[in-house]
Amino acid sequence: MTALRQQTLIRLDPADLVSLVWSVPAWEELTREPAASGLVRHGGVAQAVNYLPKSMKVAYSEHAASYLQGLGDESGNQPRTLLAFGSRNTFQNLGLPGWHADRMPRLLCRRDEPWAHWEYHAFCGLKDGGAELRRIHFEPDPGGQPQHVSGGEGSENFTDVKWAVTGQPLVWDGVVSSVTTLAGNTYDIRHLWALRWEAWQKCPGDFSIYQEMMSCFMRNLAASVTTRGESMLEIAARYRVPPAEGYLHSSLGMTDSGELLLLMQTGSIIDVANSQRALGARRAILLDNGGSVGVGYWSRYEWQRIGWTNLRDRPTFIGNGSYFRPRAHSVVIVELRTDLPDGPTALA
Repeated sequence: MTALRQQTLIRLDPADLVSLVWSVPAWEELTREPAASGLVRHGGVAQAVNYLPKSMKVAYSEHAASYLQGLGDESGNQPRTLLAFGSRNTFQNLGLPGWHADRMPRLLCRRDEPWAHWEYHAFCGLKDGGAELRRIHFEPDPGGQPQHVSGGEGSENFTDVKWAVTGQPLVWDGVVSSVTTLAGNTYDIRHLWALRWEAWQKCPGDFSIYQEMMSCFMRNLAASVTTRGESMLEIAARYRVPPAEGYLHSSLGMTDSGELLLLMQTGSIIDVANSQRALGARRAILLDNGGSVGVGYWSRYEWQRIGWTNLRDRPTFIGNGSYFRPRAHSVVIVELRTDLPDGPTALA
């Protein structure tokens, strides 16, 4: 059977953005056990162990309804154009924490997240309503808990950041990230190397390599991203593990003019990075992968035609694969001034 390959792009002009909101309805519950242990892929487990109750992943329509409630328009009397995308696995895997200045605790992360040692790349919603892709650090308060977002050692706190969704850096300041950088930032290594995770019992060789790579990743959590990445690449090279090239990835890029590029593409992570750069992204991060890829879209035209009550549970899903799961504990909601003029652009 030939695998379906796709490349779908949504361009968002900054002048067309009404608002950006990061929706996480179960924030407090996610910070407590068992959910706070996230999705564990290391430590000798026979398969990934998910500590997040299914009830914490709500339908995209629930996120949209929560957004309207925050606007005081719970009944949806005002027709709008809404997009909901990405960040379904924020916090679930290591290296992907989220931040919100109005929440307590402010940092949504797993108990074992190495936030004190890592530099992150994030899509930041700003307090003035704008958005930027930034390189960020989380700074501790006197008690050792993450209290501020900064630009790094010696820099000022980013007091203008309202929320931040992190992802692996694909393109930064016009340069496509190296495989070393991506390897050092990716806990779910299935998206970098073709190891048969879903069939461990039938593939003992792959299972053994996977365990060695995950042990290496965890052992180097507090090391530099270069050290961690090079250690992973050494193991992959020794066993001649091929790169993963069949995954559907979701990414977010930003051009010099502030245009947002939502790109859903099948291929390797490097393929996605090269595509973002070719499309004009100066900076770009990976959002979610696999079953997490998909953008929910509610058009103003349909809203006016059939009303919110009828449209609420019927978003159009863009760029998703056949195994898309339209539930998430975390999504970014974007309200646009107008409907997408020509729909999504299929590039291939």
